[in-house]
Amino acid sequence: MNTLIGLQYLRGFAASLVAVYHLIPKLLGPQTPEPFWLGVMAGGVDVFFVISGFIIWLTASRATVSPGEWWKSRLIRIVPMYWLAPTVTLVLILVRGTPDAYPYPSEVIRAFLFIPVRSHITGGFEPYFTPGWSLNYEFLFYAVVALTLFLRRPLVRLAVIAVFFTALVACRKFINPEDAIQFRLTSPLYFEFLAGIAISLALPKLRQYRFMPVLGALAVVASVAFCLFISPRLYPNSARIVFFGVPAILLTAGVVMLEPLWKRWPVAALKLIGDASYSIYLSHSLFINLVFAALGSFVTAQPVIGSLVTMVAIYAGGIAVYHLIEKPLLNAMRSATGVGRLQQKASA
Repeated sequence: MNTLIGLQYLRGFAASLVAVYHLIPKLLGPQTPEPFWLGVMAGGVDVFFVISGFIIWLTASRATVSPGEWWKSRLIRIVPMYWLAPTVTLVLILVRGTPDAYPYPSEVIRAFLFIPVRSHITGGFEPYFTPGWSLNYEFLFYAVVALTLFLRRPLVRLAVIAVFFTALVACRKFINPEDAIQFRLTSPLYFEFLAGIAISLALPKLRQYRFMPVLGALAVVASVAFCLFISPRLYPNSARIVFFGVPAILLTAGVVMLEPLWKRWPVAALKLIGDASYSIYLSHSLFINLVFAALGSFVTAQPVIGSLVTMVAIYAGGIAVYHLIEKPLLNAMRSATGVGRLQQKASA
């Protein structure tokens, strides 16, 4: 499958949003209640979920990919880099020597096994390596898709995936909302993955029409308009699948339909950030903390300059991690396991 440049741009954009979302409170201090202009940055994760549904369905639909090969490819793509991130985080926590910040052993185990957990420190449903909460969703989605690969008919496979996640979400009224596993498993956010699948199914038909880029532009405009005029009225007391999910779905659909534009005028820097988006997502908190440790009060005293310096560090550090760790690790794992490289850029 040829790389969709627009999706790479979008992945980089999503990772950037999440990085800014974690940077601003460090610069300006925690803001209670969280304003929409800041909260919307967290919507980068919703964009990742939609992209995942799109890409995973395309790769899983390839007739030449066996279920075992596909599942190993997914594990190799996601797990080694993810395990490295909480390992480094745990080492840094232990080095600081603050016992109150130590995660419980059970929290460490759950973090590595992609099992939702409630933090005994923050009380939130996230592992001690905070970005890992989104990987809980990603991993379950991958596992369900992998199990359906044994069904030969794509429509049957799609029906099973849709029914499974719809049934999980329908169970939300009957769960214990204080239980991390039950809360995460029944989240409506899984519909964002299904929306990504829907976009991938619609794309071949849309490509038959010359006006596809026009529809793409309209979808992007609709996404922005939704964020500006509707999402702020719903945030934060409505459903996330609405105030973040709807614009994420529209934006992803629009960017995909605008692919002829991206291919005509490619931007190497944006593609590089997109290629490194998984590394940026996993490492951005580390580089934020390094900048604040190195520059101290200067960053908060000069928030504009401090934010620019920090974002440069996030991009430079994430790209370095991508080239020096992620790519060599992927190549080594693929070589060791004999898994052929699927022609894709998978979301994370």
